[in-house]
Amino acid sequence: MQEVILTADQLKEKLDYWQKRLRLQDWLIDLKITRKRDMEFDSQGECNYNLLKKMAVIRIVDSVDYDACAAFPQDMEWCLVHELLHLHFAPLHVERDDEAEEQAVDLISNALVTVARETNVE
Repeated sequence: MQEVILTADQLKEKLDYWQKRLRLQDWLIDLKITRKRDMEFDSQGECNYNLLKKMAVIRIVDSVDYDACAAFPQDMEWCLVHELLHLHFAPLHVERDDEAEEQAVDLISNALVTVARETNVE
């Protein structure tokens, strides 16, 4: 895996693409590149949502705060897809820290981004 760092404009283009691919066009999503110190959790991204209003705020950690010694390179597109997938799981969500949901979202987002890159479909 190689590092994928995107500008705010590039990330917005990816949001438009993935929102359509994942059929989340009915959601109003505010996407932000955020400093790690301003994130709620110690992660590469986070998604806060209001299910009834279908509104979400997705924050992706700013690349300046990424640990160069981390086990996996930073991939802002993968992180975006990961956070978007949480919106599909939102109606089933019982607890905020559901480890099974996190594992499923990781695997699905990895598969989707890998296939999209291999087929150059965008």
